[in-house]
Amino acid sequence: MVWSAPKFFPFTIENEEFGKGGFCSAHKATSNSPDFQRKAYVVKYFLQSTKDVISELGETELEHARKSVQMQALAKHFAEQFDANVKKEGNEEEFGKTFRYVDTFLGIINDSQKVVTIEEYVTSNFEKYVNNDGVLCVKKNEDQQKKAESLVHFSYIKSSKKLMLVDIQGAGYNLMDPEIASLTGAFNDENNFLFCAGNYSKEAFTNFLRHISAMLFPIC
Repeated sequence: MVWSAPKFFPFTIENEEFGKGGFCSAHKATSNSPDFQRKAYVVKYFLQSTKDVISELGETELEHARKSVQMQALAKHFAEQFDANVKKEGNEEEFGKTFRYVDTFLGIINDSQKVVTIEEYVTSNFEKYVNNDGVLCVKKNEDQQKKAESLVHFSYIKSSKKLMLVDIQGAGYNLMDPEIASLTGAFNDENNFLFCAGNYSKEAFTNFLRHISAMLFPIC
């Protein structure tokens, strides 16, 4: 979790947004840099409503974007651990393909000094499986839905029941824009907000674990 030294990379960013979520607007981008020209990318800008929330939390846009990229690195680690566990237990054939998180970078637009995040562009239908408040989004693809719920539960167990990976969403088996819920509350002892603005803390745990309990002990 150490930041590398900043470097300059030229990107061509489309003016028209192709998507908008609850926190950011998304624009397609490409680069001729050898480090980035192997694929298409998405540049995400904070919405004004997001900037207002960030300000209310006592953070700068740069601080919050840093946390967002770090949080995705943590989510990527959980997903890699999950995949390794499936293989270790010899369940690859039965379980099938596992989720991965796309690579994400922190960026500052040189001329405007706007803070952005940059991530791989993936082509597939976008789906959301679990909200950041822990509520499930029931989808037609039941197999991926169950795998997403398994990933959430795995993060809960691996973190000794202190954290939970939520806001499970993406295209195909490529996930992006996660949230982390913290059981002890959204603020630490120094009154700093933990993780990002979508941290629903105990509410996310309650909602998701209530679903797990309903699965284990169905009401007849």
